[in-house]
Amino acid sequence: MQFLTLGATDDVGASSHFLQLGDTGLVLDAGANPSEEGPDRVPDYDLIRRQDDGYVDHALITHAHHDHFGTLPVLVDEFPHAKVHMTPATHQLLEFLLPASARLQQKRKDEGSTTHDPLFSEDDIELQSSLYLDHELRAPFDASEVGDDGTVEAEFFDAGHILGSAGALLRFEEDGRERRLFYTSDTR
Repeated sequence: MQFLTLGATDDVGASSHFLQLGDTGLVLDAGANPSEEGPDRVPDYDLIRRQDDGYVDHALITHAHHDHFGTLPVLVDEFPHAKVHMTPATHQLLEFLLPASARLQQKRKDEGSTTHDPLFSEDDIELQSSLYLDHELRAPFDASEVGDDGTVEAEFFDAGHILGSAGALLRFEEDGRERRLFYTSDTR
């Protein structure tokens, strides 16, 4: 197992982590840093590519706060075969919030309040939406490397933070033993 923090650890923003479980690469959240602009808002996804097996098979989005989902289209653009998992309520919120974010970025560029190009467009979001998979709470799902079904199982549990928020339990085998890792994300 390998764990990398891609974004902020001591501040709000750009919450994103990479977890390598055997041959399976998982990203836990894909947040934007609200105190930065342009590319500086994005977690360091290049850290993933610099790993020996640096590939993202799955991304788990724990809730619909911008510091946890705000660069999801950037992540999917970088790793277009990654499946994105979330609760149905989080998905419904992202269907509204991601396009609003794209419009706001474009508006700020058009008005001249930033020199940075938008990180993504509404068209990008629409093209990627088929990769988003909904999972009810306490309903295990496969999060293994593509073609290696069953080696990593994930399950969402209510985090009590906002509508649709979830912590993620990951079950996997390492050194011949079953392991469990729980990612809390934000709680109450």
